[in-house]
Amino acid sequence: MLVAAIVIVVIIWAVFQFKKDSDINARGKEADAVISRIEWPQTKERAGRDKDKVDEFSTATYYVKYQPEGSSTTTEAKAGPGFLGVKEGDHVRIKYLPQKPDYVLPLMPKRTV
Repeated sequence: MLVAAIVIVVIIWAVFQFKKDSDINARGKEADAVISRIEWPQTKERAGRDKDKVDEFSTATYYVKYQPEGSSTTTEAKAGPGFLGVKEGDHVRIKYLPQKPDYVLPLMPKRTV
């Protein structure tokens, strides 16, 4: 019973996360941002590794600072997936929702077919 409840909670969380990311991709505004900090999980494997080395299998949480359109202040926001291979101070392009500026997604280059 407990396992089923956990599975249901995870599924509900994933649906809400997918909707939030879809809303940003569909209606988000673009902005320039700077990677302001990277939080690494505290694990035994991470303890002996070089903090500046980023690998594609990391589970770090990335934060950016940017200025939302029409605002005179800088906002720090948690970044969604897709910022692999960047380090603090790197400039990136993001998308965000003006009504929820505390979560952003990387602006992915458009593919040409």
